Amino acid sequence: MMRKTVFLLLACAILASLWGCHKSSNTDQGPRRVLNIPDDFKEWSLFQPGSYWVYKNEKTGIADCTAYKHGPYTWQANYTNVPLDETYIWFYTRGNQVTGYDIKGGLQGNATLLLNMAGFYVSVLALNNNTILNPGHGDTSNSYSTYKFIERWDTLIINKHPFPDVLHTRNTWPGYYVVFDFYWAKGVGLVRLQKTGTDTDTTWSLMRWKSVQ
Repeated sequence: MMRKTVFLLLACAILASLWGCHKSSNTDQGPRRVLNIPDDFKEWSLFQPGSYWVYKNEKTGIADCTAYKHGPYTWQANYTNVPLDETYIWFYTRGNQVTGYDIKGGLQGNATLLLNMAGFYVSVLALNNNTILNPGHGDTSNSYSTYKFIERWDTLIINKHPFPDVLHTRNTWPGYYVVFDFYWAKGVGLVRLQKTGTDTDTTWSLMRWKSVQ
């Protein structure tokens, strides 16, 4: 009986040494990283209820308002195949030009802002390594469109109002023959939108606004 007990204890010890000390495959991926949206990028892209922007069509003189509808909403995507948690913030607006803002965190302090514009999901701003600096930084392309950083203005005057620190970016959709040029002011939002296509060319410039952050 004693020999049988010793044998069972020895067998359990061997099995524990073989199996009990192995980590599961889920923990072999290393520590999880959270892809947050940098605070500086939020100053460029995130607005709160009560915000609105009134634009004037420079060709027809017609005014159009983009007004905050509801939001903001935050969601963190937790991936199982890679040790990443990706942060998203979005909110909805009402108007003929823009119906939604989507902000997404990225690796190494990167972030992107996309606008939903009448069926086009358009890249407007890209933060590269925590900095929006020079033309060429953050340029991206996919099978549908190409994003390009064009220039940065110290001051841009629109409808007699000087806007400091304005970014000019371009989003090109070759398959649809459409080009969007965005002029974006920190803490204000979109101050000018130029849309170039095969049928119509339009420019919308900011007249009145209330940017709540």
